[in-house]
Amino acid sequence: MILTTMDKCSEENPKETTKFSALISIFVYLYFYIPFLSFFCFLLPPKVLPFEPPYSCFLDTTEIDELETADAVIWDVALMLPFMITHNILARKKVKTKLASIGFYSKATERTFFVFVAGCTLHLQQILWKPWNGDVIWDFTGLPRLSNKIVGVYVFGFLFLVSATFAIDHFALFGISPAFGALKGEHGMTTRWHYNIVAHPIMTGMLLTLWSTPLITVSR
Repeated sequence: MILTTMDKCSEENPKETTKFSALISIFVYLYFYIPFLSFFCFLLPPKVLPFEPPYSCFLDTTEIDELETADAVIWDVALMLPFMITHNILARKKVKTKLASIGFYSKATERTFFVFVAGCTLHLQQILWKPWNGDVIWDFTGLPRLSNKIVGVYVFGFLFLVSATFAIDHFALFGISPAFGALKGEHGMTTRWHYNIVAHPIMTGMLLTLWSTPLITVSR
């Protein structure tokens, strides 16, 4: 594995290893934004977007019967599990310490690995997502003014989420700073900017984007 090989070379040539880990972290950082940005298009009805999204959870389900719906529900739940499980387990201190102790990655590439796994699992959700029939809960797409305002709240939630990462340490959060050798110790709770308004602005932004949509169905 790349991260393991890179760590084995660290004692022989630490400067070259730092350059390599920095290069990998940049690649992972840029890659992550592909599924991350497409995910926010994935959640919106294609008709309110000025372009055709690469993936969408709003697909034609008129030809899907009940059996296919059951299969799709099971499939989609299974697709979400890898992201949720790895996002939870890989963030645990004991797991991180164990993986580092067996040489799976170093402290410098720990966060890069986490971001890479998160990006891959999020990407797979969108690529392999199966549509399933669901009743419409609300639909405001026929009311342009109201629809645009709801999309505006959606965009605000997205921007609030992204900007909140800079209130802590954006580049450390995505593995860039550690890979460049800027390792930092544990910090207390941040109270500046967004964190002076809500306790968890990243999740607040996510909630706004999940629910601020002019069209929502049971499956969405």
